[in-house]
Amino acid sequence: MKVFPLYISLLPCFLFGGNLDVLQSFKHLFKEGKILQMPIEFVQIQENQSYKSQGDFLFFSQDQYQFESSEQSIYFHQDTVWTMNHGSQQIIIDQLLSDEFSFFNILLGQFEGIEFLDPIIEKGIFRYAFNISDWDLRGDLILYTNGNPKRIELYIDEKQSTSIEIGKLSYPKSKQFNVEFPETWEVIDLRE
Repeated sequence: MKVFPLYISLLPCFLFGGNLDVLQSFKHLFKEGKILQMPIEFVQIQENQSYKSQGDFLFFSQDQYQFESSEQSIYFHQDTVWTMNHGSQQIIIDQLLSDEFSFFNILLGQFEGIEFLDPIIEKGIFRYAFNISDWDLRGDLILYTNGNPKRIELYIDEKQSTSIEIGKLSYPKSKQFNVEFPETWEVIDLRE
């Protein structure tokens, strides 16, 4: 009879994991050697105007990942980023600065410089509020109990925010990281 109450008291730990376990499970998604694909939808609000974009995020390694949509493709390889605008047929090549921040840092589980608060747990969803003091940003990382991401929300101020909704994760076997573009496209190289 005494085993049953012990089992009941441990049940929430098995169902929901510890607070750190959920964040660690999220970071563990981005293991080297595993290709991860997730559909994402961006909603950016600036000055009461809303911009939407949706596409696929593909993770190959911490140094190689990409986002592809019908409007643009963005490829990251080490400290170089290629942004391809399909409408204007332009490619912008730029160099990432070591202290530069983007939502991809959070999406990749790169939490350096990010202060997380204790999560709010509701219906099996973990909402981790966070602050990035160097960039004067705050936001929420919303995870399922298994560590899979549901949404990332970034708040710049009352008039500017970004929400990234994340769909079902998959692990394709035949995808390869490859930056290719037609030779007729205009290339703008901003690297120094």
